[in-house]
Amino acid sequence: MFVDAEDYLPVTSTYPEHPLSKVNPNARNIEELKSKRLVEYKVDVDKKNGAFEAHRASLTKPKSYVPSEFFGTNKYTSINQRVDEEKRNARKSVGLTETMQDNKDNRERPGLRYVSAPPVKSKQILEQKRKAEALNDLKKFEKNFE
Repeated sequence: MFVDAEDYLPVTSTYPEHPLSKVNPNARNIEELKSKRLVEYKVDVDKKNGAFEAHRASLTKPKSYVPSEFFGTNKYTSINQRVDEEKRNARKSVGLTETMQDNKDNRERPGLRYVSAPPVKSKQILEQKRKAEALNDLKKFEKNFE
């Protein structure tokens, strides 16, 4: 359908009127909308601050603490002292000495030198020997359950 510039009657008679065409907007442009929202925001913040201050005034102040309540006659001055004592007590309870003693093995370590007569000549023989020992152990184990 073509609409003549002077005659809009065919368009208005064909389509119904838009439901929002008679509604007046709250703001005429974006700047006015932003300023209205800013005013609403400030009023809301002031109201909430007033409610918070009223609630805060009803609360009682906490009593002030004296540092001597926290310090003074404590058994330990650091947590490490308590941990050390717990370790000593745990060792005593199982019959050990209070402190651990490191008994180092001071024996001479074997060196790497050529062995002219090894007990096993090759890896294959060693594997066969281990299989035979495992089989013998298994047979002994089975005899115990017969």
